Amino acid sequence: MSGSDQMRILAVLPVLGQPRHAKRLDTLKSMDFHTSAIAFRREFHSGRLPDCDVQIIGQAEQGNYLHRLLSVMRALPKARAAIAKADVIYAFGPDMALLSIVSQFSLGGLRKPVFMEIGDVVPLQVAGGLKGYLFRLVDRWLARRCSCVVTTTPKFLSEYYHRWLGTDVAGLVLENKVETSFGNIVRDGGLRRPRKRGPRDRVRIGYFGLLGCPWALEVFEQLSRRHPGRFEFLLAGLPWTGVDVDGFLRRMGDQASYRGQFKSPNDLPDMYNDIDLVWACYPPIGPRDFNLRWARPNRFYEACMFGVPLLSRLGSCDAVDVERFGIGLTIEQVDAGETADWISANLTDANLARWRDAMCDVPIEVFQYTSEFRVLAERLLAAAHESHR
Repeated sequence: MSGSDQMRILAVLPVLGQPRHAKRLDTLKSMDFHTSAIAFRREFHSGRLPDCDVQIIGQAEQGNYLHRLLSVMRALPKARAAIAKADVIYAFGPDMALLSIVSQFSLGGLRKPVFMEIGDVVPLQVAGGLKGYLFRLVDRWLARRCSCVVTTTPKFLSEYYHRWLGTDVAGLVLENKVETSFGNIVRDGGLRRPRKRGPRDRVRIGYFGLLGCPWALEVFEQLSRRHPGRFEFLLAGLPWTGVDVDGFLRRMGDQASYRGQFKSPNDLPDMYNDIDLVWACYPPIGPRDFNLRWARPNRFYEACMFGVPLLSRLGSCDAVDVERFGIGLTIEQVDAGETADWISANLTDANLARWRDAMCDVPIEVFQYTSEFRVLAERLLAAAHESHR
């Protein structure tokens, strides 16, 4: 193997439609890697499909880990056939990495390099008791059999894989930043056009992506009740199980609207240019909500690209940069009513203008890819070369 154009990368996807997965594959394809994917069919926000050949290998179970594991294991024969033709396996999540590794046990001694990308740390991974301990044993076993663990935030790697699991696995941080090509189009093509709000207009807050936080909707309703006429809300994305978006919209009347699911990145300019603030605030963080402390949603990077200030949860990764660059409001309140009063008191016209102006000074490398994919490409090539020796 002499170059990326001869190297075959097989992505193993737990679901189709996740924009992060498509970003990875499309970028690698643009770098002349040959990309393909195997995936499970599951109800999910179909925000973006990868631009490559995709084979559906099974139906994924939602929620129940045991049922999900069984559905993954049933896909072993199809996964094995696809893996045998690849040079490197790029698995999204521990279950897909497990499938990729177990599938190779009967490939005549072949061991294709497996890169495992981690976008979340689920509660079971950091749970106390026997369940959590056993899960971490499996995680440690998996990590030590991967050529590289790619994480979407530095803390997933340093806190969970290095400190909690005690591994020295080779790692790489690849945040959910905006693709270079699209970021350049936004700036050079004039797609960053901040909403011009008149003095009598309501403050419009946007909540985009997986709409999975009932607490957020409760805060929105409190803002409407306690401060009538000041706010309105724009929602877009996939309502998650247990979140009553329809009921919220009925109760809010003309103070809230829902655009349905959206396509990333094409629909982003219309969404972000139509709001004054981005809701990127997690619900109150409990003592074992490590994912909320360590993760960072796409909304942070997209908001920076379009210059829209953020509402962020104190104690999260986002809040560090929101305060460092002065680009929004951090929230530490737990009660929804108190949160609404805090937001309303701080959303003055002067603050909104100051936060928006500060967005212009956020360094591009904070929200847009620079050299990250070149580093990933070098790691992929090195792993493939090593396996062919």
